[in-house]
Amino acid sequence: MADESPRATNPDQAGGSPLASKQLLLVAIILAAIVAVIYNVRITQIQSASKGETVELIRVVRDMQAGEKIRPKDVETVEVSAEFVKGLDNYMKADEMDTALTSTLYQPVLKGRWLKYEHTVSTARPNPSQRIRPGMVTYTLAIDPRQGPGEILSVGDRVSVLGMLVVGDKPLQAYRIIEDLKVIEIGGVTFSDRLARPGKRQKTGQRQYRKITVEVTADVSLQLANVLSHVRGNVWLEVRNPTAGSRIKKPQINSKLRDLTASRTER
Repeated sequence: MADESPRATNPDQAGGSPLASKQLLLVAIILAAIVAVIYNVRITQIQSASKGETVELIRVVRDMQAGEKIRPKDVETVEVSAEFVKGLDNYMKADEMDTALTSTLYQPVLKGRWLKYEHTVSTARPNPSQRIRPGMVTYTLAIDPRQGPGEILSVGDRVSVLGMLVVGDKPLQAYRIIEDLKVIEIGGVTFSDRLARPGKRQKTGQRQYRKITVEVTADVSLQLANVLSHVRGNVWLEVRNPTAGSRIKKPQINSKLRDLTASRTER
């Protein structure tokens, strides 16, 4: 007859020893504490990052034309992330609203665009001509509106001027006449006859201008005029990224065009 007496039970098989259970409980408590610490650290980082990391900019709320005075109903302040304006300058901030409201636009600004100093001529700020650096003069370039860079160009940007020329015995070809010119003013600006309807986004490429004003030395101004008298057709522009910085303090005429820098009567 089989032995039916009860067998001894292994404590580990019956649910684990008390020591093992305590160890598992201790590990769980430690893991929970670590998670809580990481969570609190992350929350603190987010809160710290959010403090003082926003900027209020001034935004135009309707399409405005050059010559219009800025009124309170024409603008609004919008809070944006400081990261949004990192690396950019010349945006008018909310604490400069008084200056904005004493200003007149000297170039059109579309609805929804941020207001910049370059858009305005303020009675509370120096005349635009005071932006010209010492030792420099302005030169106004005629631009075919159909070949202009459009909205991508702003005052303060830097451009290169290109044109088709015959130099020496070489055939007609394109040359960079002069590079890295600072844009002082964008004049003769017009929009298409019909601005974007309220509530609809303005299509790109609608901004047109017939001239821009750049900054050069007095000597280069005369040389540039002489070279441009040889250009076949219209000149066109290349626009540089403003964050790239200026490579040339005083731009010069392309050395390949030296023979064209003198007036026709001097040669």
